[in-house]
Amino acid sequence: CTVLECSADSSILECIEDGDTDGSSYRGTENVTPTGNICQKWTSQKMESFPNSGLGDHNYCRNPDGGTGPWCYNGASTSPYWEYCTVLECSADSSILECIEDGDTDGSSYRGTENVTPTGNICQKWTSQKMESFPNSGLGDHNYCRNPDGGTGPWCYNGASTSPYWEYCTVLECSVVQWVLAMP
Repeated sequence: CTVLECSADSSILECIEDGDTDGSSYRGTENVTPTGNICQKWTSQKMESFPNSGLGDHNYCRNPDGGTGPWCYNGASTSPYWEYCTVLECSADSSILECIEDGDTDGSSYRGTENVTPTGNICQKWTSQKMESFPNSGLGDHNYCRNPDGGTGPWCYNGASTSPYWEYCTVLECSVVQWVLAMP
């Protein structure tokens, strides 16, 4: 299996399965927010109105309310009080690496399937833009994050066509993913 489909406990899938459009079935162990805060335990909140949603005496990201994706309360109790988590989607094709490989300093070789911006917007298909200037950069009839212009990292156009018009995507480096999954 690939790095993102395995964990210390092989029964735990560390990604959002295909078909789970909002991550409500995610039961992995991601517990750090994109801003670096450790998630707060769910038992520190009154969450009785969300039975069978994977909440309990743990601080793992979940989507109990059917929102955009898995989230958690900020354990540091600072603003923002809660944040969406960066939980990658499982790849149907196990040859697709859902992280930026070591040595790829700007993510220009990333060919994974991340397609949601840090603010929760679904990426726009690249074919809706005139991108002929960027051959061999992984663009096509899809909405996956890419770095066709050699910028800071993979990005995409905001599919909602609201401000900001484009955003960098949160794509982890493979070495970080391996380190997170190796943690006890």
